[in-house]
Amino acid sequence: MVHPESRKVVDNFFRQEYSKIAAVLVSYFGAGRIELVEDALQDSMLKAMRLWPYSGIPAKPSHWMFVATKNRVLDKLRREARETAFAAGELAALQTIEPPKDVLLDAEIRDSQLGMIFVCCHPALSPESRIMLSLKLLCGLGVTEIARGLFKSEEAVARAISRAKVRLRHAALSLELPQGAELRLRMQTVQTILYLLFNEGYQASRGETIVKHDICFEAMRLCKLLFSHPAIASNELRALFALMCLQASRFEARLETAGGLLTLEQQDRRLWDAELISAGLYYLKEATSTPAVSVYHLQAAIASEHCLAADFAATNWRKILFYYDSLLELSPSLAIRLNRIIAVCHVEGASSALQEWRSIKRANPQASYLSEAAAAYLYKKLDEPQEELKYLQSALPLVHNNAETRFLLQRCRQLQQNQAAKAAL
Repeated sequence: MVHPESRKVVDNFFRQEYSKIAAVLVSYFGAGRIELVEDALQDSMLKAMRLWPYSGIPAKPSHWMFVATKNRVLDKLRREARETAFAAGELAALQTIEPPKDVLLDAEIRDSQLGMIFVCCHPALSPESRIMLSLKLLCGLGVTEIARGLFKSEEAVARAISRAKVRLRHAALSLELPQGAELRLRMQTVQTILYLLFNEGYQASRGETIVKHDICFEAMRLCKLLFSHPAIASNELRALFALMCLQASRFEARLETAGGLLTLEQQDRRLWDAELISAGLYYLKEATSTPAVSVYHLQAAIASEHCLAADFAATNWRKILFYYDSLLELSPSLAIRLNRIIAVCHVEGASSALQEWRSIKRANPQASYLSEAAAAYLYKKLDEPQEELKYLQSALPLVHNNAETRFLLQRCRQLQQNQAAKAAL
């Protein structure tokens, strides 16, 4: 008998339990064997996909996956022992490993995950390699998802992850938390990882839906796990968590019943999650106990203005533009400049915003989805449908998410139908 729910269970498990099991096993087998543990865990998941549809889902799937992965690692180590001088005593000790309690915040899982985060952010790795490796090992993101989030090619991401694993394999690393200045240095990368992870869930690069709730909530769980640790807690982390809460509050309003996208202007704000908004505002206030301001403070402040507005027309765009101006001083990235254009449009008008877009385009001529979509938005506000259609069509091949593609195609068809109707008059 085939159990159709088994594939769904494995998919959910991959997001929810993968990093926990990997972290605990690496804490036992050693950071130098990260690649071995990951390969064994992926093999165990493939085995589950083959077996569970017929044998049924185990009563404790996490326990099953832990034991299966541990045994695969041990099998590999036994083969190594026959070929090398691998210590027999170490192998015997590793065979006694038992899975931890299957509890979300069990101390062993928590400490192992925290340790893994900081191992992946080791100074021996380049900043980008740290981010890529962490997104792969800790969060279960694929190469395609990571490439999209970092604006890199898939080949470059795959090579960087492979090199990072080799470097870690040859380094004598511990899963213990770093101290002092080293801890603070690595925290910048850790925060970037969580931010990118949440963004991939909030606006998925591939798939049928634009939102992957499980990825977003995993990023939120890891973020809260970090700032609940007294040695790690910081206002920057609280601001990041506030941003996540405020963005997550709009999940249910971003999609139509049929799965189509809704813009911020179209969303039914009654569907916004009041508890998450309240949590976001609370943690944003907590994050301002000192004068220091980070990019996460400013992005959370922008999100808070949207959440506090009774409707789209009531949005305080001048305040949002002020936050974007401050954000550019801290992080003058192309994405922030393009997002800021929307605020300029609502404060100074679409014509002024279009002039600024052209200036940005001259300096960054390569087409990107965000750039083409921003131009389409401005031409829509200027009531120039032909130009809007032109940039929507330019944006289409740059999108790989099916929900977003359908959204753009629907608008393109609407504009084409309007043009045909006018021509028929």
